[in-house]
Amino acid sequence: METKQWVGVEKIVSAGQTGGDRGGLTAAWGLGIPCGGWCPKGRRAEDAGIPQKYPMQETASEEYRRKAIEARIQTIDTRLRHG
Repeated sequence: METKQWVGVEKIVSAGQTGGDRGGLTAAWGLGIPCGGWCPKGRRAEDAGIPQKYPMQETASEEYRRKAIEARIQTIDTRLRHG
């Protein structure tokens, strides 16, 4: 994948779950913006699982509740919150 420069966007960080989390990763992947984040052990998600194409770091736990994942995200300088 070719990485492109986007003014003000260095990386999209997500928990990789369904909906907006996965949408952010999908958009970043398609636009060539670096992306990643933390996800539950085994790439577990509310649907079948988080696709391997997304460069996610797995936590030690299989827990995927939003609060559990957000507590593990330690690499973010700024977050854009939605809905």
